[in-house]
Amino acid sequence: MFEETTIQLADYQHLFFIIGIISALIFLLSLVAIPAVIKRLPTDYFINKKPPNTKHWLLRILLSVIKNTLGLTLICAGIIMLITPGQGLLSILAGIFICDFPGKRAFEHWLVLKPSIKKCLNWIRRKQDCEDFIIY
Repeated sequence: MFEETTIQLADYQHLFFIIGIISALIFLLSLVAIPAVIKRLPTDYFINKKPPNTKHWLLRILLSVIKNTLGLTLICAGIIMLITPGQGLLSILAGIFICDFPGKRAFEHWLVLKPSIKKCLNWIRRKQDCEDFIIY
């Protein structure tokens, strides 16, 4: 049985190689993108929700579709990275933060109130000469 499984996995060796390359690229991208996003967030992001700046309804819908597609892609990539090299949990969380769904603000607030998460976010902001997040 073990031999049979090994033979079947050998048939997909090229697929595992491609998944490994994609996982490594997403890992490198996340090392750059996540701190950049954390830096761009306003200090009152977790206590103040501002309406979208786009006035045209079609543009607002298009941006929403793009944002949710990107979020779902990150969630799916994160799930794949749970079993391959990469930052799976971090990608899943980034995807959740990008997507729009009911209860998202409450989930974000609950998560950022955790001392370790709050400390990590503020550490990243301090490294980039930004003020700490206002969280309460």
